[in-house]
Amino acid sequence: MSSIRPLPAHLDAVLNEFTSGLDLSDLRRSAQRTSETYRHEYGRMDQSAVVNRIDTLAYLGYRFPATYAAVRSVFAELVARRPGFVPLSVLDVGAGPGTATLAAWEAWSETITGAAGDSTDGQFSQLIEKSPIMIDLARNIIEGLSQRGMMPVLEPSYVCTDVTARVPLQGADLVVAAYLLGELPTRRVATLIGTLWRACKEVVVLVEPGTPAGYATIQTATLGLAGMGAHILAPVAMNWDCLASSDDWLHFSVRVPRSRLARSLKQAELGHEDEKFSYLIASRRSGRPFAARVVRHPQIRAGHIRLRICTENGVGDVVVPRSRRTGYAIAKRLDWGDAISQLDLTALLP
Repeated sequence: MSSIRPLPAHLDAVLNEFTSGLDLSDLRRSAQRTSETYRHEYGRMDQSAVVNRIDTLAYLGYRFPATYAAVRSVFAELVARRPGFVPLSVLDVGAGPGTATLAAWEAWSETITGAAGDSTDGQFSQLIEKSPIMIDLARNIIEGLSQRGMMPVLEPSYVCTDVTARVPLQGADLVVAAYLLGELPTRRVATLIGTLWRACKEVVVLVEPGTPAGYATIQTATLGLAGMGAHILAPVAMNWDCLASSDDWLHFSVRVPRSRLARSLKQAELGHEDEKFSYLIASRRSGRPFAARVVRHPQIRAGHIRLRICTENGVGDVVVPRSRRTGYAIAKRLDWGDAISQLDLTALLP
């Protein structure tokens, strides 16, 4: 996984366009209130924390770049696990401002264009979102990008509804629910997982915050999808024990450069933030296997690199000295979240 993932220039330009000229104090208050709601009401929210136009624009400034980076990182992992997979249709559930739709287009635009022929016109995505203000924002962003020639005319459909209300979902090659499950009361999560799997033609991707609660939600989803016959492609196989202790949880990180607006809204001085996330890739087909995954930041020391990795035998630390040249060169390339092939793992181990 890439350790640094800036927002693409065309999306950064749109974000600036939507938020320019607004009162920063209003946006900051909204960002703080919404952040507190998400932090303290995880698994208990009966309605969205984003309730008005200022909330949606504050969300664009302080959350969209980070959630986009996390989802895009997971899609990069999906490309690695299913290298021939090209989603010609996406179901973006709990779409917000169209985050997963936009990230999917970035991940597969060239192969989608090639697979679809000379024209990319046609419905690429269906966005399901219960907030009418948020889904209007998604429509404005996507249509604005299309009008400027930054994206093709994708003609997505926008459905403003609560996905837990048992509405029929359009089947799609790729079904994504990003930062959605934690907004739902826990009792509704298992039912929604079944709904997403039935709508999935090929792959389901779930992304949640990289917190103990977020990881627990992903674990619940993993058990449910595996029980329905899904192949768990990432982050690890079902039977791998990747927790170092009962207080541990499996999560990953992507570094996101902060815009001037984001620094202002978060009252932060650093020019970047680290978005922690947990995720799941479940597929109707098996994927490219791997032998291990890096589950913490590599520790680079004088003369050696220490890696915490998880394999089918559990989690542990591997120290790769500089004297082991091939293994050391491999270790230098690895980052938190990266999968390791059997060949590379053999070179890393003593």
